[in-house]
Amino acid sequence: MSREDERCDVGDLRADNAHADDSEEKIETLADRVSELETKITELVDQMGENRVDLEKKLAETNKRVTSLEGKSSVGTLALESKLTEMERYLAGIDELSPRATASTKRAVALAQNWHKIARTVGGGPRQVANIKRDNIIAWLEEAMANEEGADVSYEPKQVHRAMETFADLFEGEAEYRKGKNGARELVIDDPSAIIWSPEDLDAELRQQSM
Repeated sequence: MSREDERCDVGDLRADNAHADDSEEKIETLADRVSELETKITELVDQMGENRVDLEKKLAETNKRVTSLEGKSSVGTLALESKLTEMERYLAGIDELSPRATASTKRAVALAQNWHKIARTVGGGPRQVANIKRDNIIAWLEEAMANEEGADVSYEPKQVHRAMETFADLFEGEAEYRKGKNGARELVIDDPSAIIWSPEDLDAELRQQSM
């Protein structure tokens, strides 16, 4: 081999070594980059896991609060409903009149639904009275039942007396059926504001109790 060939071989070897060094350096750089990316991925996975745990914890706490509120609402509703008279349960829409309900019961509920139109306040309030003669209960009841049944109706005084007596019975002590000073029968409610007259009254009472 000539000296010139030897010089060429040496040059090629050095070039190969330099190329090898560059390749190793690039590989090391890539390895470092991969290691950094793996570290970041691990950190992100850990962070996502922590976030998921936090979210699951918050969701569980929210569900617990909702359940608690629903429980309180149910308990409050049941507690209030247990104190209502039979008439109040009809007026609040909790119970519906049976198709087999007596005529006196239907008329009594109609009287209650129209009580604030029929009754008058006496003695400066809050007591309210509805007298069969003075307050024309018969005409009011005929009108209410005509609207209910879609046909004209006409009642004898004794039929209205039975309806008034049933009215007092269904209110379970919150209303009184008695003989008025004019000798005619009448209904008396001492404190109408303490009575649940409608579904809206029931909702308002529940909201008041939850405060």
